[in-house]
Amino acid sequence: MEQTVLLVDDNPSIRQGVALQLQMLGVYVEQVGDGLSALTLAKNRQFAAVVIDQRMPIMDGVTLAKNLRKLSGYNEVPLLLLSTESKLEYDPALLDGAIAKPVNADLLLATIKQCQRSIAA
Repeated sequence: MEQTVLLVDDNPSIRQGVALQLQMLGVYVEQVGDGLSALTLAKNRQFAAVVIDQRMPIMDGVTLAKNLRKLSGYNEVPLLLLSTESKLEYDPALLDGAIAKPVNADLLLATIKQCQRSIAA
């Protein structure tokens, strides 16, 4: 994957840990700590995928996903929800998948790639 993944999580240690794992797999990662910063960044830059923490201050993950889907070019970008919830529920019309924390980077990368193929098909 040559393009950059946007990782949005308000917990710096989780964000840095997931980013490091993805970077070790050859993925470029841009990190931000809240939904509003992510939305601002996405307005000016296209990402290959956006991985979004479910619960954040300022703007939660679902609200961020709704706003991203309104941006030009983000209808076909995989949006994945990160959650500590044991039962991962999400709106498939809005989000392309959900990953439980702690994050397994191999599973996350495989999910991103699968979502990209499904959208392209």
